[in-house]
Amino acid sequence: MKLEDLQPNAAVRGILAEGLAVVVSVQWFGSEALELVHDAMDASRIVSKQMLYIEINATGNARSLQYAPYLDHRPLAPDEPSVEAILERPECAWVNQAVEQQARAYAVACGVPKHLAQVREPKRALIAKTEAAVKDRLTKEISYWDHRAEQLKLQEQAGASDARLNSDEARKRADALQARLHKRLQELQLEAQISPLPPVVLGGLLVVPQGLVDAMMGRRSPVDTQASAARARAVVMDDYRVRYLRRPFQREPDFGVTSVNYDFAELLARGEDPT
Repeated sequence: MKLEDLQPNAAVRGILAEGLAVVVSVQWFGSEALELVHDAMDASRIVSKQMLYIEINATGNARSLQYAPYLDHRPLAPDEPSVEAILERPECAWVNQAVEQQARAYAVACGVPKHLAQVREPKRALIAKTEAAVKDRLTKEISYWDHRAEQLKLQEQAGASDARLNSDEARKRADALQARLHKRLQELQLEAQISPLPPVVLGGLLVVPQGLVDAMMGRRSPVDTQASAARARAVVMDDYRVRYLRRPFQREPDFGVTSVNYDFAELLARGEDPT
């Protein structure tokens, strides 16, 4: 943002150590100096927050996870190696302070723009509806009290004043409503200025393969049942052949029959290759 763009109610980043500052007033002294009065943006102006889980592997590749990944893992048992001992392993040499920078950079490049797009348009559409409703309601009230003030003024000039309400009081009500409308529109304009804050890293966890823990403890890793099942499925699929049996039954079963057994070898022998 340029200095010339500093206007009241503008949200500016970089003035405060954290968060945004709202410009209250700007006064220029010549062309080289200015006096800026600002206030900290209230935390209640935050319209949306998102918890983003980022996974980074040993090669530095990052990706976003759509769930809490720690739910799929367990903490180290008391008899297993400590975190310090694991971090001293050469397999964990890539775990350093640069990991946090990588996570933050990925969030800025991929997570923040997506979340901002999801929040900004619906919020601005809602603000536009609110602004239209505020203008419609307050403009009608202002017009009413303007008209009422003129009526009372004519009555006062004719000598038929209303003891309960005079033209000055009606005019004050119209002016107060006008000021209220102006203030509310400024607030809505400020709400429409939606900009992302820098992501904050709340914490991290190191996922250690069970095989590494077992190797450090000198024990044999258990068999990976998922890998074994995958290999078994591959073997079955290699030997799998499709056979068609066009007339498997000689006659329909009776109505009261609950089970009929057939010789699978006979059915398979009668099967034909698909054509």
